[in-house]
Amino acid sequence: MVVASRRRESVDAALKRLPKRAEGHVLDTTDDAAARAFFAQVGGFDHLVRTAGESLLMESLAESDLTRAAVSRTPGCGVRTRR
Repeated sequence: MVVASRRRESVDAALKRLPKRAEGHVLDTTDDAAARAFFAQVGGFDHLVRTAGESLLMESLAESDLTRAAVSRTPGCGVRTRR
């Protein structure tokens, strides 16, 4: 499990609640080069959950259009899964 946040304090707080094997990184998702470097460093992944910046859709998951969730205005970020 990997967590990232723009603020070190948020990363540290998350790591206190997660299993010891979790990794934490400081990342500004508005910096395209930093986001690309982060994903290159982290490598392959199964799921990505992104909550930074944009307002959340407030609807049930059953009613959600996941193609809308996969579109992001933040360079280098979005909702992705590896198959």
